[in-house]
Amino acid sequence: MPDVIVTGLPKSGLTVASALLDGLPGSICFNSPPSHLQLASQAADAGTYANLLIDDFTRLRGRLLEKHPVSDFRAEDATPLVDELYDPRMPAGETTFSRPLIDDFILGAKHHTLYTSLLPALAASAHFKIIAVIRSPMEIFAAWQRLPQPLVTPLTARFWPEAFSVAHQSDQAACFVQLYDLYLQRYHELHDQLHIVKYEDILTDPLIISRLFGIQTRSSSVPLIQAYRPAPPLLTNAEPFRDAIRRYGVYTKIYYRDH
Repeated sequence: MPDVIVTGLPKSGLTVASALLDGLPGSICFNSPPSHLQLASQAADAGTYANLLIDDFTRLRGRLLEKHPVSDFRAEDATPLVDELYDPRMPAGETTFSRPLIDDFILGAKHHTLYTSLLPALAASAHFKIIAVIRSPMEIFAAWQRLPQPLVTPLTARFWPEAFSVAHQSDQAACFVQLYDLYLQRYHELHDQLHIVKYEDILTDPLIISRLFGIQTRSSSVPLIQAYRPAPPLLTNAEPFRDAIRRYGVYTKIYYRDH
């Protein structure tokens, strides 16, 4: 089974998608490993990062097969989180656990902006199966209004300077819409090398993730998602965002025509 990259827009339902992947038989998906951020700080360029990431997946796969305990950001009972900020089972720190796995297991990891910033190099490596999660723009913008941290950090800006420039505009509506469109442009331009999955489709059909791997078994994470999924946030003053979509949302209109 493959090594899997799960990426997408911040607050797109990426954690839900990775939880569904983690819940498949013979599968484990890590929640934004800090070590992968450290690799980005060590890499001179995107191609070097892709090679370092492949090596790290190989190392981690070996540890899991040898039944060594591993650490991850998940609930204390080692079940995956379903929201990176608002899941009530959020632990104080990483949880250490072990899991029995077959030799040919699915190994995944999720990061939003980090993996997206490096996506052309990750796709060019032809090593990973890549899933990109997208979500309705108005729900994304409402969630972004509540985020405590910047959308694009200087670390990821090294690999995606266009996004860093857009993310630091003073006009919030223009900033959010142009940044959202940049994410979608990146996925669209690589659409034949990855799987674009809408969050709305995951909610109506949680088995959409399992079918990407030809697995018919129902994910054990589905009940968690149904129990802990937070209500979608409300956008403050939507009209400037609609105007900005009309001006800047070239790729937004491809995937969400009604906005």
